[in-house]
Amino acid sequence: MTTPEIISLLGAISAALAAIAAFGVWYYSSKQNKLSQKANELSQKQYEADFPHFEPISLTHKHDKDNFKPYSTTTLHGHHHIDKNSTPELWKLVEDCRGTLSMQTLAEEEYLLINIIDREKSLDDVQLYLGILDTVFTNVLRPARSFSIINAKSTLHGGASIKLKVIDPHLEIIREETSQHIHVKVAYAHTAGCSPSIKTERFVQATGDIEFLGAKNAKNTIKYFNFADTAFQTQVIDSAGYVQTQTVHIKVDDKTGRLYIIIDDDPLD
Repeated sequence: MTTPEIISLLGAISAALAAIAAFGVWYYSSKQNKLSQKANELSQKQYEADFPHFEPISLTHKHDKDNFKPYSTTTLHGHHHIDKNSTPELWKLVEDCRGTLSMQTLAEEEYLLINIIDREKSLDDVQLYLGILDTVFTNVLRPARSFSIINAKSTLHGGASIKLKVIDPHLEIIREETSQHIHVKVAYAHTAGCSPSIKTERFVQATGDIEFLGAKNAKNTIKYFNFADTAFQTQVIDSAGYVQTQTVHIKVDDKTGRLYIIIDDDPLD
């Protein structure tokens, strides 16, 4: 083999080795990128799995004068009186918040006010129930910075629905050393003759406290509620500022009467 041929062969071998080395670098880099991408995906899935999640632990009616205060404009048994003249502040609040879901201070207490009164209807027969329900949610995962409701809808048995305008109902997160929870007192306003999602007269007739979540006698639950699904779409922000929406569904089975709560990430219509 001549010298030029040897030089040519060595050049070919060198080029081949360089190509092999380049392929090795590309292959290693590609593999590392895939491993990094997979690690990021697993990390994201784990991050989402650990996102703050508030589970319901109670949904109660507390039947005592300190917690449950029913009002009406007409003479109803067991009700306090409400009208434009004798209770002007309370009346104005109910009037201004018709058709909305909002956090309100009523009688020096903070309530999630569900006001289903139609703005087009007269206020001849107003009924307002402060503290008709009391619920507690506890955070079972990593800490949350804030929790608010951004949408609300109640589907009644029979298919009709009630949809309310949401007015900045930011719920306070109660922070303790090792846990977080949300305690919500519910107020409910409607007029006589409408089809409310809560059968308010049944609560006035109750003789004691009632725990609806996991109730032993589920058949009695249906007596107190007229909805199949009341849903609240919430916005949760974690301590790092990441946002996630979660929808809380309170459901009542019209056959068994069982009340139960499920949480998913489906938006409301």
